[in-house]
Amino acid sequence: MWGIWCYIFACVTDYSDGVIARGCGLTTELGKSLDPLSDKVVYALPLLYFASQGIVSWWGVGVFLVVDIIGQYSRVWLAKYKLETKANRIGKVKTSVVFVLVFTLM
Repeated sequence: MWGIWCYIFACVTDYSDGVIARGCGLTTELGKSLDPLSDKVVYALPLLYFASQGIVSWWGVGVFLVVDIIGQYSRVWLAKYKLETKANRIGKVKTSVVFVLVFTLM
């Protein structure tokens, strides 16, 4: 039960930090890079746990995380060439869906 509450807390704080930063004009390039990375940490840990318990397949989690790592690396590559790296609507929807799916698995 504590795990569920910790996960909910992590999701709420992950969402609210972005809202507060944008609302107060406190966004930074570092924050734009770290926010998607923190999303991945929030849902990767439960997915790895579920795989270790046999609830989901290691293969599926592995493919999902590799795709996310490639996406995160692409942000670094784009930033190197001073191209847009902020999160887009598709990424936000994907993250929201993953958060809900992880919660459902709990």
